[in-house]
Amino acid sequence: MNDVLRFAIYVRTSMDEQHELSLELQEKRCRETIADKNGVVIGVYADSGKTGWSLERAGFIQLQQDAAQ
Repeated sequence: MNDVLRFAIYVRTSMDEQHELSLELQEKRCRETIADKNGVVIGVYADSGKTGWSLERAGFIQLQQDAAQ
């Protein structure tokens, strides 16, 4: 598995969701792109209704912690 590209998916919607893709559609598109690259998804992280101005988002923080390990 060392030669396989590994990916984490991070999806987010902001508080103003009028023109945004749903979390599910974001993840689906990410998975399609990863599959095209013959990669494997090792984790999915999500934050719903969170502003992009702050990095204090639970899903984003967990992604950072997992990546550090």
